[in-house]
Amino acid sequence: MELMKTDPFPSTQSSSFEEAVNFLTKSADNGGVYGLVGSAPAFLIAAATRKSFRTIIVVMPDGGAALSVASDIRFFLGEDEEYRYPLTDKVMRYPSSDMLPFTHAALENESWVERMSTLFRLREPEPPRVVVVGLDALIRKLIPARAFDRASFTIALGSEIDRDELLERLVAAGYNRVPLVEDAGDFSVRGFIIDLYSPLYPYPIRIEQSGDLIESMRFFDPTNQRSRDDVRQVLVAPVHMLVPDTETRDEGLQRLLQACEDRGTEKRVRQRLIDDFRHGIRFPGAEFYIPYFFPALETLLDYVPSDSTLVLPNEDILGRAFEDFEEEIRHGWENAAEDGYPVPDPDRVYLTQEDFFQRIQRFRTVTVSPLEIHEPGAVSFRLNAQSNDNVRSELLQSKGYDSGMAKLVKRMESWRDDGYELFLVSHTQGQAHRLLKLLEPYGLNIDYRGTGFEPVNFDAEPTPGIRLYVGACSSGFKLDQAHRIVLCEEEIFGSRVRSVPKKRARGTLISSLMDLAEGEPVVHEDYGIGIYRGLVRKEFDGVVGEVMLIEYAGGDLLYHPVERLQVIQKYIAGSEEPPRIDKLGGKGWVKIKARIKKSIKEMAGELLEIYAKRQVTRRSAYSPPDENFAAFEASFDFEETPDQARAIQDVMESMDTDMPMDRLVCGDVGYGKTEVALRAAFRAIMDGRQVAVLVPTTVLAQQHFDTFKKRFRGYPFIVDVLSRFRSNAEQKETLRQVEQGKVDLVVGTHRLLQKDVVFKDLGLLVVDEEQRFGVAHKERVKKYKAHVDVLTLTATPIPRTLNLSLTGIRDLSVIETPPTNRQSIRTYVMRQSEEVVREALLKELNRGGQVFYVHNRVQSIARRTAALQKLVPEGRFCIAHGQMAERELEQVMVDFLTGKYNILVCTSIIESGLDIPTANTIVIERSDTFGLADLYQLRGRVGRSHVRAYAYLLTPPETMITPDAVKRLSVMQEYSSLGQGFRIAMRDMEIRGAGNILGTSQSGHVSLVGYEMYLDLLEDAIQELKGEESAPRIDPEIHLKMEVYIPDDYVPDTQQRMNLYKRLSKAETNSEIEDTEEEIFDLYGKPPIQVHHLIQVMRIRLAMKEIRILRLDYNGQDLVLTFDPDTPIRPETLVQWAQADHLVKIMPGDRLKYRIGKTNPDTRIKKCQELFSRLDHNRPESTDGEKSDKEHFRATVRIRRRS
Repeated sequence: MELMKTDPFPSTQSSSFEEAVNFLTKSADNGGVYGLVGSAPAFLIAAATRKSFRTIIVVMPDGGAALSVASDIRFFLGEDEEYRYPLTDKVMRYPSSDMLPFTHAALENESWVERMSTLFRLREPEPPRVVVVGLDALIRKLIPARAFDRASFTIALGSEIDRDELLERLVAAGYNRVPLVEDAGDFSVRGFIIDLYSPLYPYPIRIEQSGDLIESMRFFDPTNQRSRDDVRQVLVAPVHMLVPDTETRDEGLQRLLQACEDRGTEKRVRQRLIDDFRHGIRFPGAEFYIPYFFPALETLLDYVPSDSTLVLPNEDILGRAFEDFEEEIRHGWENAAEDGYPVPDPDRVYLTQEDFFQRIQRFRTVTVSPLEIHEPGAVSFRLNAQSNDNVRSELLQSKGYDSGMAKLVKRMESWRDDGYELFLVSHTQGQAHRLLKLLEPYGLNIDYRGTGFEPVNFDAEPTPGIRLYVGACSSGFKLDQAHRIVLCEEEIFGSRVRSVPKKRARGTLISSLMDLAEGEPVVHEDYGIGIYRGLVRKEFDGVVGEVMLIEYAGGDLLYHPVERLQVIQKYIAGSEEPPRIDKLGGKGWVKIKARIKKSIKEMAGELLEIYAKRQVTRRSAYSPPDENFAAFEASFDFEETPDQARAIQDVMESMDTDMPMDRLVCGDVGYGKTEVALRAAFRAIMDGRQVAVLVPTTVLAQQHFDTFKKRFRGYPFIVDVLSRFRSNAEQKETLRQVEQGKVDLVVGTHRLLQKDVVFKDLGLLVVDEEQRFGVAHKERVKKYKAHVDVLTLTATPIPRTLNLSLTGIRDLSVIETPPTNRQSIRTYVMRQSEEVVREALLKELNRGGQVFYVHNRVQSIARRTAALQKLVPEGRFCIAHGQMAERELEQVMVDFLTGKYNILVCTSIIESGLDIPTANTIVIERSDTFGLADLYQLRGRVGRSHVRAYAYLLTPPETMITPDAVKRLSVMQEYSSLGQGFRIAMRDMEIRGAGNILGTSQSGHVSLVGYEMYLDLLEDAIQELKGEESAPRIDPEIHLKMEVYIPDDYVPDTQQRMNLYKRLSKAETNSEIEDTEEEIFDLYGKPPIQVHHLIQVMRIRLAMKEIRILRLDYNGQDLVLTFDPDTPIRPETLVQWAQADHLVKIMPGDRLKYRIGKTNPDTRIKKCQELFSRLDHNRPESTDGEKSDKEHFRATVRIRRRS
């Protein structure tokens, strides 16, 4: 005992797991828990959290490690990773910035919003149980906690608050005013309705005021803007750090001005900074100026409860992380200062290493580390956790036709017999069921628990057995002291890319007219292409209404009723050329539509003939997928998206039949088409058949060869490649082995189509981007289609309507959903400067990535590359452009693909089919000169992995940019994922896709009538070919002498009004109208009488369409109906009605008159409803004689008139 007292290094206690948990939760001593690997530290912290109410702050060396550990802890606590509720979550993250220190490159929104949520919770009486933070985020200084508290506030139901004061407080707290609230930190105002998205809630809140009184508050869904549950109180947290009050701001501006003078800041920069701060404009890099406004800054450690425990890695790891980050800080500060920004000194924005270690001494600290490091006076615990690396290597060695499962089962049985409790973890339910299916033949008793990891009772003996859970766990471990084992699917099937929590989809309030601007072309179904001149108020017969004004050739004007907007489409044709404007009332439009429809029918007829021929061809069916196929599926590195899973199922079902497959799979690069081909290839090879993969370029051949070889690793398959990168001797040897059947799969360019290529038993031909091959090559592919399975892949998207229309004449699978782990691309529109360029390039290089640098002028590309090499000597540069020799260009692209170079300076010819996961930054010079679709496609070259991607759209000074370019760039910046702003770009690419599938002549037709009209004509033509003709669509006209429109003081935004008009006019059912009506009431409050009448008229319109009534008029006394000859109402029914009711008369011109007298609008609507209800009641069921009855309608009316 005396020796123990004098020994500064007490012996480490090798103890039970529960003792380590108790130390973490109950002791006040500093200490360490050692020997933990994999997710075992998260397991320990989760166990401690269940036993203690004290907050644990988990500090990791960097932000990436922090995110992983936070996810693991959430899993072991049974919290859903997909659904977070900041006000009640036990585990919260304090995310690191993905921007370089002191950068002025871009706004940082998402990470600040999440940080603010965490800070708010830490200030609450019940703080979160665990906060996980990276060192770089922890040392970033913050505004004082009291200032944060002042910027936070509560809105209670029934309280009174001045509307303007509330809006000012929201702006001061960093909220961004927008037309529609979709993201945390947004707010919008519509009269006395305020929508607000506080980051503390999973849904935004809709607040209704009556005067100053808060009358109602409710959550609403941002995807459809519809209300959900009522709420009595809303807590509002700031969404960024710039929250100074007026006095603080004025003092801060004085300090900033002084700093500008001391640094000699350029007058232009100084004035812009002062103006932005004075007007509350948040600009990129603004947060770095906080020290001027709050001289006494604090850190996250000043927000956490004083009795918190800090869990840290060992001091050496922290020290190294500090050194790396301090270098980034120094470099960022120097760059900003050199560029003339008066940024505060680094130690005013970040803690120094010395400050950090001093500040953590105020807290109890526990070191958690795999390595045991003794610290004087500290209590230490050693736990013998082991990683599962040996399990993975053992399974890899036995992988092949037995799928390696036998080895795994043997090991699991051994663990169970030794008394271990085994937890298997799959990321998805699909993968869990796949694992169960693979293990089923071995008779293991596996308890499938689904989501929600259950608490482990460490006070009781472990229950030997195997449980299977669904959740996000980074890696497993074997913990002898606890007799527990966690085994993740990566350790069975190999590394998988984890899915990130899905961000809620953007709103669905979108129509083709949503982004229509005055002066843009529109298409009218009956009158053709004209120019939209706005929504205008117009009076007709003493009734005021809103109409769409369209100008046609010669200045002719059409005033189109807003309640019939379903016949208007925005003109989109995938061409920069302006369309030909039609003459109002001319015959040219009708002729063009007829000509195009005839061409479509011819094209579709050819497709139908090919499809019919294939129906009678036969080949032997493939064997059913076995456990080896299931194991191959399970080893896929990603989670299948729903569309990808459907495409795979489509292909498998095609292979199940005895008819040769000819299927087209459409989807963007990186959406998973190759995996569809891999599954088909695996099944073909397992059946003893050969596979050929045909690609248009040598570069793609190399990429596919690498992909197939990697994916088939561990299986006894021989994969080879035929391309120009192989010598003649190598190609001859490959051809010999292909002919002998020794090569299972060969990848190649059009070289594969030459006559000297002979297969022993070719079963499957995979064709990538067939439209890029020449006519002769396509003919050769057609010959293959007669007797082997053909799977064609294309990266050009196609319209879903085209997909549906082609059902039955072309086997088609469309992959529209991006991978679940795909993060949106951060897009920055910036003034070009060498500082921005260097920062962007270095940021990517520092994380081991690659960069596309687009300089779209061949004449100066070499000169620009030389300048970039001087600017960023750390980079390895190569050049690619369209005037290079083909072989030279191919070699450069392959060298970039394989990592020999990390910065590719190129024109806009970047290979569209290439998938380079490590290339996650693209810089585009003179981005203002590119079209929206081109910008979208260029940007799509990055962001193909789970790593955050960046696109920098560089521009010259504003004076050199056209207004159209400004609009394009703002759309690119605002929508960094596939959202509203990209509908035009997506349609442009879909038009190209339609041309690829239907022929280029068809895409030419699109420019004559517009995209949506073309699809309508296509659908009609194919329905006729299939014998599915129906009566022509009708567009009823209604003139009831009442005001039916949406006043602009009720819905001020023109595009929102247009969207609502179009949705109402396109509604096919009463429930659709009711949905829109409820949404209008929800979004804008009680509607005025004009809107009420509009909705009732749209209901009447639906009834008219049902019984085919072309027109409804009110003449002051009568309702006058004009029938379509194809009406289902029998003529004799009308005759009988007119004979029995003196208020009803049959009129010439297929009309019926119903006397209602002089009425007010509400009575008029009621009478209309009664009339149509009676007509609908008398509508007969369809019969064979119905058509002839309709044809005699006019004659019957004439007879009735004479009688």
